[in-house]
Amino acid sequence: MTQRQNGSICAEEYVVKRGDSFYLIAHKLGVPLRDLLAANRDIHPARLMVGDVLCIPREEDDRPQGSTPAAPDSTGGNPGADSGNSASGSDETGSSTAPGTPSVPDGSTPGASVAPVVPAPTEPAPPVPTPGISCPVEEQVTVRQGETIADIQLQSLLSRNTLQKANPGVDLDALPVGQTLCVPTENTACTLPTTYTLVEGETLESVAMRFNLPLGSLLRTNPCLAPQDFEEGVTVILPR
Repeated sequence: MTQRQNGSICAEEYVVKRGDSFYLIAHKLGVPLRDLLAANRDIHPARLMVGDVLCIPREEDDRPQGSTPAAPDSTGGNPGADSGNSASGSDETGSSTAPGTPSVPDGSTPGASVAPVVPAPTEPAPPVPTPGISCPVEEQVTVRQGETIADIQLQSLLSRNTLQKANPGVDLDALPVGQTLCVPTENTACTLPTTYTLVEGETLESVAMRFNLPLGSLLRTNPCLAPQDFEEGVTVILPR
């Protein structure tokens, strides 16, 4: 069982076969499509290849960890000892020093615990403003390290056309860390061609994502095609 960086657990691995797609694998194994995509961010949905090994996710068990037992008293004191009959010697000032204990210039006792130095938190870099952005605060996201426009599309289920219209003047293919983007709650409709011929590596899911269409709508408009028939060279009808 393997743990991924995104917090999910690979309950099992699945080797992609001919005719497979993310939608078919998720349906066959009973895994939500969104979770399957999130657990395999290194594999683009439109470039799923025969022989690829997919992680089948399971949510991580967030059980509380066991508590660490308290450290013993650093002074080494014995509650039952008689303070008046201490084995330590006393100097002329009345302070006692255990025999054989080396002196420390600053007056501290060797072996005493020292509080760790906690570095001051660094201020996060201010977000990069988006030219012409105009949307509610709750619809804004900040680009994180290593995040691409495809990641944001998969998280928000929005088309590239929708994101581009909501963020005019922004190069979506070169997003810097800290860039603020407007992510609307609904997709923006755009003009679609009547038919489309799939190119190499395209599947049912990638066509649906490309044209911002529901999977069921594509299957209903093409009643002679099964989900695995959406492959290179096949011409499909796009619903309007």
